[in-house]
Amino acid sequence: MIASISLGQVFSTFSRRPRAPRERKRLTHDFKTRTLMLCSERHPISSAFGSPSPFWSEIHTKLRYLLARPQLSDLHSNSHFEDIEVFLRSCTDENFLDFIEYIFQTQEAPPPFDPRPEIGHVLPSEINKFFDLCVLPYYVTDYDWESNRARGETSSRLVARPQIITRDSEVIHEMATEPSRNLLRAPRWKTANEEFSKALQHYRKNEWEDCVAMCASSLESVMKIVCKEKGWEKKPDSLQAAQLLKVVVTKSNLDPYYVKLLELPHVIRNTRSNVHGRGNLPTTLPQHVAQFVVNMTSSTILLIVEEANL
Repeated sequence: MIASISLGQVFSTFSRRPRAPRERKRLTHDFKTRTLMLCSERHPISSAFGSPSPFWSEIHTKLRYLLARPQLSDLHSNSHFEDIEVFLRSCTDENFLDFIEYIFQTQEAPPPFDPRPEIGHVLPSEINKFFDLCVLPYYVTDYDWESNRARGETSSRLVARPQIITRDSEVIHEMATEPSRNLLRAPRWKTANEEFSKALQHYRKNEWEDCVAMCASSLESVMKIVCKEKGWEKKPDSLQAAQLLKVVVTKSNLDPYYVKLLELPHVIRNTRSNVHGRGNLPTTLPQHVAQFVVNMTSSTILLIVEEANL
């Protein structure tokens, strides 16, 4: 069973990601009960022939490796589901949130634009509904699909699975990160989209320097495409980020002071990441700086593209 499990996924869940210390409302009994009911309905405990459910077996294995326990609960259990259920009734909130992320790692991703995606799947929107009903400070992001068109056919690739974020991150996610991701899915932004997707992947892996570097690359690609499509510069590919930004600000309706404001992702990239070599400077870049750069990049991309009317 373990051969099919990615240990990298096992240890990249909610409880293992660094967060600023903060007192939050506890998960309620109603929330936990609804979540377990939904999961058992969408993923039956055993098949019609009585064989154990691969879904619950895999989650059981993931939790055991995460917690370094041969068994999750102290009570005798007749199945993986029973062991999981007993454990989840009394585990920490962080471990219950780990369980939720494992749901989306274990079940197959529902195809994008599926007219009935709820069949055989637990959806992020359903867990978010439970969070809302209990007024809990958490939110599940959606599946992140990347569309590619080649030879007249469109295909989709799963870029990232759902993760739990705190509500204080949700506003930025809804207002900047998700809109910029939707915008970049258009074919003209293919390179920029790939770079920003890599930035988010690095962020999820706690690779802050690489995250910042790819954010800056994505923003630079967006500015080059804007300059080409608007005819603002004959050879934008030959310009560096600072030069591109001056062209974009000068040619659009943005005031000159925006140059200093919008160059921050590249300034941080050049001074705090490993992209240009850092000599004797310290090599650590904190998470909150990487988070700032992700949010700043998302907002800047939206601003530049809307100002260019593309």
